[in-house]
Amino acid sequence: MYTVACPLQATLDSVAPLVFKSLETADYLTRRALSRTMAHYLAATQQPGSGVIAPDPSKRAAKKDGEDGGNEPNVMTSAAQDRSGKTLFTTQEMLRYLSVPYNRAQSPRALRNAIIDVYATLFTALGATYVEGHYAEIIKHITTEILTPQRSQSSRFEVLTTRESVGLILRDLIGVRLLSEGGQVMAIREWTNTYLKQWQTQPLPGSKRTDKCVLLVALREIAGLLEQLGNAPAQIVELLAEPLVRLLSHDSYSVRLAASFTLRRFCTLNPSQLPRLLDILLADLTKDLGMLGTPTAAKEVPDRAIGKAFALSALLAISPSRPLYVSHDISAKVFDLAVSLLKKAGDHNVGPATVEVQIAWYLIAALLSLGQGLVKQHLPQLLVLWRNALPKPTSKDTSVGERGEAEWSFLLLVRECALAAVLNFLRHNSTLVNIDVARRLATLFTNTLNFVNGFATAYSEALREQAANPNGPTSPIFTARPSLVEREANLRRRVLQCFAALGPSSATESMQPALLQAAITVFADPENYSGSAAQAAIAASAGQFTDVWHSTDGYAFGVTSLLAARESAGGVDSEEAFLNRDRIEMSIESMVSLTTQTSADFQLSQPIVGSLEHDFLGLLGAQSSSSAAKSAPPQTGVIDAGVELFATLFPHQTQEGQIQSLATLSSHCRSGKLEKNPGRKQAVLTNTITALRRSLSSAEAVGNKARRGLSSQQVTDLIKSILQVSRPSVKLMSGCRAGSYALYTASCGRCYGITQRSGWEQLSVRADPVAGRPGRQQSSTRYASRMCGRLRRDIQQRRRSCRRPHSQDDCQHPHVTCH
Repeated sequence: MYTVACPLQATLDSVAPLVFKSLETADYLTRRALSRTMAHYLAATQQPGSGVIAPDPSKRAAKKDGEDGGNEPNVMTSAAQDRSGKTLFTTQEMLRYLSVPYNRAQSPRALRNAIIDVYATLFTALGATYVEGHYAEIIKHITTEILTPQRSQSSRFEVLTTRESVGLILRDLIGVRLLSEGGQVMAIREWTNTYLKQWQTQPLPGSKRTDKCVLLVALREIAGLLEQLGNAPAQIVELLAEPLVRLLSHDSYSVRLAASFTLRRFCTLNPSQLPRLLDILLADLTKDLGMLGTPTAAKEVPDRAIGKAFALSALLAISPSRPLYVSHDISAKVFDLAVSLLKKAGDHNVGPATVEVQIAWYLIAALLSLGQGLVKQHLPQLLVLWRNALPKPTSKDTSVGERGEAEWSFLLLVRECALAAVLNFLRHNSTLVNIDVARRLATLFTNTLNFVNGFATAYSEALREQAANPNGPTSPIFTARPSLVEREANLRRRVLQCFAALGPSSATESMQPALLQAAITVFADPENYSGSAAQAAIAASAGQFTDVWHSTDGYAFGVTSLLAARESAGGVDSEEAFLNRDRIEMSIESMVSLTTQTSADFQLSQPIVGSLEHDFLGLLGAQSSSSAAKSAPPQTGVIDAGVELFATLFPHQTQEGQIQSLATLSSHCRSGKLEKNPGRKQAVLTNTITALRRSLSSAEAVGNKARRGLSSQQVTDLIKSILQVSRPSVKLMSGCRAGSYALYTASCGRCYGITQRSGWEQLSVRADPVAGRPGRQQSSTRYASRMCGRLRRDIQQRRRSCRRPHSQDDCQHPHVTCH
């Protein structure tokens, strides 16, 4: 195929720049074609014989016509067979064709994400045999050329997106699709020997420590490979245990959590290791706590102790699923240790006390996952501990200058950790929450909410300054990392989560209207977001703002992360537009569409990247998958918690209370302050749509009481006003919400009239200059037509099945009027 007239390397050198330039603005189909083209040429460089230069026929003819070359010696060599197997490039040279433009400083994000697509297409073209045979070279290239370069670590958002891209290639493509069972064992050996074992607590002089991003990817991949293997071979068990325990002493919080999660998966799949590791971790933790605060203690003792506490908590959380391997004595010892730490913390300085309190509440949170048999006997003591950790705020808690930064950080952390234990208690022991317990907990939640509100009011200017410039110069008041902004956001998120987990209890009935207003303020207040309104207005007037879905700051004007790409229709796998599409291609497309605005099908890409280190409780969750829970960052987590709290409480309010809440939402959505800040306006509308949609889901279990409020004119007007927003992404979301809303409240002609009198043409993007492409307009209109037809068919079917005479209260179809 490749001849002297069309040599492979020359062709590749001429095609590659054109492909990379076109990838920056290509739509889905064009990008897939370009990726396949580039992958074809690169894969051809690995064909045996591709490195042999074909003889030039013109030179051969000239030689025949010229002088006899018989005087030239004929050198006999045995390299002919070697030459026939020579490839044009080595594996590293081939992959550098992609990594060089990926790391180029001027490469836009659209190109970087599209190159990930080329990587995936290339490995698929090379095949399973090649990838498994060159696995060590492939992961060496990815870790050194993709993960660790400065471009990939320029910001927190960049670090997380790069980690997700690498995980997509290594886990979803290579690990799941291309590696055989023997290859999976080989891969675990390679990651462990080359990367995990290379990290030492005290590195040798002159040796280079493994980058934490590489360790995080390695730990995630090992957890996934263990899940695929099931019960790991004995040699793998012996190989893995020691490096995983050693990584619990890493100075990075993220690595300690990732190592704990991998250790949890390791013991879940190999439960025979559980009792031994529990004893080792408990003994090591007790030893480190004894050294804490002493003059001879090493500086890594606090990090090591917290890492051991993470791992011990993770292993305790899986003991209900492996009861034959865990002794009851271990949980009693852990509880006694945690209580003693809480008692001793008051006698120590802020530094050691902070570590002791964290460890104590982490261990208690893990024990609360074990079920009612253990929790019930300790519940009175737990209520006393929670009461001591969550007292009423005093005047000192709301005044500026009374405390230093370290003390404020300690107070915020104590409350957040205590509430984490309460939240885990509510999630795993709901039957123990009677009216008395609910009343006590509600009082403690109110105390905490008042405390965090007082702190935020007292230091509002400093908090706003630091939140608006997280990577800039630190505030003269706040200098520590994690900052008090993050501490405050973590605590506010946790108290809102606790109120949502407690639910519409009679113990909170009197405070529910205030809680609804607090939740609305969190996710819909035009001014309640971490960003500069002046900078947003300047960017909008200069035409620099495009869409919140294309934000790369990890906050996106305060949009919720609960609305992931295509989540509204039940996930990627269930939406009609994505049937028969490759899941990896769709994941890459979601990343690419975050920056290119090339397809209406992918406008709802997610600008918020979650990770396990954003919430410790993800380590204790009952996930059966190989990937850990990916919680949103603290400030986005507050917004998510507000949306969840609104969705939980709103259906249970009286009609007057619902109307009041909707009036507040409507005023925020129509606020004139949003006109100068289109990014915040889109975020507020998105959050409002998501909150209403989740309220409808919660209202399904409430019945006619919720329907009467949700059928009010205020809801209809609010959804109609959002339908008229020019942004196509908001139109598509609000159209889906309108369909769900009309289905739920179909007994009211006013509600069904949204789809008739307002007209589904409001979902069209013809008036939107940003979405002027015919393909996008046609896709959006077709999506609206499908929803409208589906809505009509569903309502007609329900009404036909509800013909027999009966009362509305006895109706089996509460969404339809009985006649």
